[in-house]
Amino acid sequence: MAKKAKNARHRANRRIGRAARRDLEDAYVTARNDEHVAQSLGLPSTPGGWLTRAAFKLFELDEKCRFLTPQGKRQTIPKVVVDLGAAPGGWTQMAQSAAEGDGDSRGSIAPPTLFALDKLPLAPELAYQEGVNFIQGDFLDFEVQDHLSSRIHAVTNIPLDQPGVDVVLSDMMANTSGNRITNTAASLSLVMAAHHFCLRNLKVGPHSWLVIKVFQSEEAMRWRKAVLERCFDSVGTHRAKTSRVTSPEVYWVCRGHRGGGHGALEEAGNHESGF
Repeated sequence: MAKKAKNARHRANRRIGRAARRDLEDAYVTARNDEHVAQSLGLPSTPGGWLTRAAFKLFELDEKCRFLTPQGKRQTIPKVVVDLGAAPGGWTQMAQSAAEGDGDSRGSIAPPTLFALDKLPLAPELAYQEGVNFIQGDFLDFEVQDHLSSRIHAVTNIPLDQPGVDVVLSDMMANTSGNRITNTAASLSLVMAAHHFCLRNLKVGPHSWLVIKVFQSEEAMRWRKAVLERCFDSVGTHRAKTSRVTSPEVYWVCRGHRGGGHGALEEAGNHESGF
């Protein structure tokens, strides 16, 4: 009898736990357009509301790692930020907000130029804002990647033979199925593609960043150790509180791109052929 009662309490607690998590997730949805709810959760608000709750994920990550907002007046701020898988624009919107800062930390320094790419359209109110450059296309198409690179150099006037990007953000996610192995493999393919883009376009130095979503798997961790950790000074794993409880996603925050040119591209390709 005591065992049955204990099991019943355990099931009840699990139901309460699931309900509490659902309520919290609903609160994040509400916080997009409710300043008071956002403040109660320690999240920022913006006039007109955030386009997606995913914007809060980027806020969390930047609060921890400071790849968009400086920690002090002397810290270098990014000048060129690329957002892959941007639609409808939650991350682009948050990156733009973080770039504006509070004035005291920014001084008179201009915010960075943002480049957003996705197969789907960006929200019109964001796509036509000053400082936002949107390209609609499939990132896995090499012609689209070349077009993005050319656009970056054309807008920033950075020489074509020099990497021009300070921060690459990727919240890209492939269409998911009921097969976990298929989902994690598709996720890793997107991570690899973003890394290849970085090898050609991300500046080399301690102030360059790659922030990317990945579905955790043994294959992903092997690739990270073999490739990513050799290309960056540090690679950290973070899970956003605003991620849904059932989501397998985490974010790799990579700082200090070491580059390597064509040799790094070839080596990365050799490692990736085994995945």
